Amino acid sequence: MAGCPGWGSRYKNRFTIMSRRSNDMALRNFNKGMSLLYDGQKEEALGCLMNAEADARDAGSPELLVNVLQAIGGIMESDGRIEEAIDMYAEASGMLESIANSDPSFMEHKALVMSKTASLLTEQGDNLKAVPFFEEAVSSYDRLLDKEPENDGYCSSAASVANDLGTILASDGCNERAKEMFEKALRLSGKLVVLDPVNMENTAKALTVQTNLANLLYGMGLMHEARESLEHAYDGCSGAMKDDPSNSILQEQSLKLLERLVNALMFTGEYDLAKDRIYEMVEMLPRATTYDSSFSDKFSDLFHGLIKLASRRVDEGLLDDTRSIYETSLIVILKLLGEEPGNIVYQDMFRNILVNMEKLLVIDSPEADKEADYNVLISMYE
Repeated sequence: MAGCPGWGSRYKNRFTIMSRRSNDMALRNFNKGMSLLYDGQKEEALGCLMNAEADARDAGSPELLVNVLQAIGGIMESDGRIEEAIDMYAEASGMLESIANSDPSFMEHKALVMSKTASLLTEQGDNLKAVPFFEEAVSSYDRLLDKEPENDGYCSSAASVANDLGTILASDGCNERAKEMFEKALRLSGKLVVLDPVNMENTAKALTVQTNLANLLYGMGLMHEARESLEHAYDGCSGAMKDDPSNSILQEQSLKLLERLVNALMFTGEYDLAKDRIYEMVEMLPRATTYDSSFSDKFSDLFHGLIKLASRRVDEGLLDDTRSIYETSLIVILKLLGEEPGNIVYQDMFRNILVNMEKLLVIDSPEADKEADYNVLISMYE
């Protein structure tokens, strides 16, 4: 049969006709399925779309198959069949990777499906699998923004994806890469605020990214960088609190940022600024009464944190810094005691810091100065 003239061309024509029929059937079933879906008939829609999937595979039509898989994935996701939805989105993502390389008009579609797949994987706790999808989404938005740098939609999505990737990388201990992603997200979210300044969601997004970067830098011990980032994040949070003063989550976040900012200021030797920020933090601490236990605990945590920082400076041989941390803390507590002389919480912490200063004198003061220093301490105790 192979020797029969014209057989190959007849087979090719027959295959082409069959492919066209399959493609037509796939398109018909896809359109019908989407129409049923819009009418709220999910089960019937899913049946049509499954038929469309089979036909699209037979037709060898990747562009149509991608849309079918995405539609099926959406239905499965809404039904709580997340694993099956991920399989659909992941296959569509893989196909879009090659399609978009040859046809850049599919780049936005690729970015959207990649980020959707990554988000679902993250929700399932599968961060390791999510990372490459996030990375492809970031790369896709980079290419889109190269062509349309002022497109606020691309800018917003790119900032979100970079922030999500940074969050995963930070949780996995990949701090340098996480820092890179948060910095990218911060540039994009800042640009977004400029492009659309009246949209408060843009401001909130920028604040979230700034907070994530600040906390990462603090955790990495990059105190000089963290100090500036923490200040921006705290100022943003405190500004947001003015619009929503009863928001307990925002208040807790502000307190955490302010506490870290205080430690960063102490670390960088900016003691006067640290003093002001400590006092500001004490004023922020919620309390129902003077001896509220929640206030007492938070106040103690703040100053115990400073004592630990001072201890680390002793271990590093930075005794002048240690002394400055103690003195700054004492100045703040003395001011507080001037307002509430009988506050036992303040008194206890004051004594605690004095005890630590006494230990420091043993190490730090020359013999000739020790008597004078001890006299100062005694007067403070009194």
